[in-house]
Amino acid sequence: MKQIRGKKIEHAQQMIVRYIWDHSLQAGEKLPSCETLSQQLALGCATIFRAAKQLQKQGILECRNKVGIFVKDARTPGEVCYNIAILGDFHTCSRYVSKLSCLVQRILVENGTRGIFYSCPMSSNGNSADMDILSSAVGLRANIDRGEIHGILTTLAMNQENWTYLQSKKIPCCYLGGFTYLHAPMAVTIDLEQMVTAAFERVSELGLHHPALFLPGLDTEEQILKTVSRCAKKFPAFHKEKDCRRSLNQTTYKDFCDELLSRPRAKRPDALICPDDEYAQKIYGYLVRKNGTEFLPHPIVLGRAEALREHFPVAVDFLECDPQRIAEEGVQLILNSLRTREGAAEPIRSLATVPDFV
Repeated sequence: MKQIRGKKIEHAQQMIVRYIWDHSLQAGEKLPSCETLSQQLALGCATIFRAAKQLQKQGILECRNKVGIFVKDARTPGEVCYNIAILGDFHTCSRYVSKLSCLVQRILVENGTRGIFYSCPMSSNGNSADMDILSSAVGLRANIDRGEIHGILTTLAMNQENWTYLQSKKIPCCYLGGFTYLHAPMAVTIDLEQMVTAAFERVSELGLHHPALFLPGLDTEEQILKTVSRCAKKFPAFHKEKDCRRSLNQTTYKDFCDELLSRPRAKRPDALICPDDEYAQKIYGYLVRKNGTEFLPHPIVLGRAEALREHFPVAVDFLECDPQRIAEEGVQLILNSLRTREGAAEPIRSLATVPDFV
C-alpha cells in the first residue's frame, strides 16, 4: 500500500510541474487551491497536498499557511517533470548512437526531466521504418497508453502507423542524429548534402580524379543524388550508377568492394566518401583482407563516433559533427513542444555537419 501511495504522490508531483509549465507560471505566482487542482488534475486533495509538500522540499514550490501554494522556482529542478522515452537499438547500436543516447539522458536530467531507455531490436534488413518499433520496444506502448510517457526522442525511423498513433495520443516525438528524415514531425539531423559537397571539394583539393561514394538508405535520396550529380561534374571518370552505392548495410558494402576490385586498375576510384565511420572501418578492413594494400582509395569519412584513426590502414580525412549539439537541440525541441503543446507544428530542424577536416 505504501508503494502504491508513493507512486500516486510522484505522479501528482509530475502533474503539478506540468501544470506550472503548461500555464507558464513564473516564480512568485500562486497556484490554484488544492481543491481546484484536485478537480483539474483528477487527483485526490490529500495526494495534491502531499505532492506539494514534496515539491516544497525540492525548492519548486512554497506552501504558505492560510495563504496558498506559490511557485518558488519555475525551472523545476529535480526529476519530477516529464518522462521522456529514449528509443534506439541498444543491443547492436553503434558507438555514436550509444554516446548520443547517454548525452540525451544527461541533458534531460539537467532540465528537470527523466529520460527512460527503451530498446527496439532491429529487423534483419536493418530498416526500422518498415517496423512497428513502438511495439517492439518492450512496455513502451503500454506506458504511453497509461499516460506515463510524455514525449519520445528516437534514433530510429518509424513507419507511418507509429507516427499516426503518437499523434492521436498527442505524444511529441523528435528524430535524432541520423540524416534528414522527411516523415519525422521534428528532427535534429546531419545535413548530408553539406557533407557530400564538402567531401567532393576535398577530393578536388587533393588532386584526386575518381571518387566513389556510399549513401545510406534515405527518403531524401532523390535530393541527395541531385547534389551528387552537381558535385561530380568536375570528375569525368565518376559514373553515378557505378560509383554511387545506396542503401548502406551490413552486406552491401562487401558487394560494392568486390565490384571495385573486379575493375581494371585504371578504372578503380582513387577516393572513397563514406558518411559512416564504422562502416568505413569495415570497408577498409575488408579491402585489406581481399587484396592487402594494393588498392586503398583515399578515405573521406563523416566522423560521428570518435573513430580511432589507427583503425584505418591509410591516412583519412574526417568531417566532424557534434553529438552534444544534436542532443541539446533535440531535448530543447521536445521540451518546448511539451510546454507549448504545439509540437506537431514544429518544422524539421536540420543540423549541419561542420565542414572542417581534422
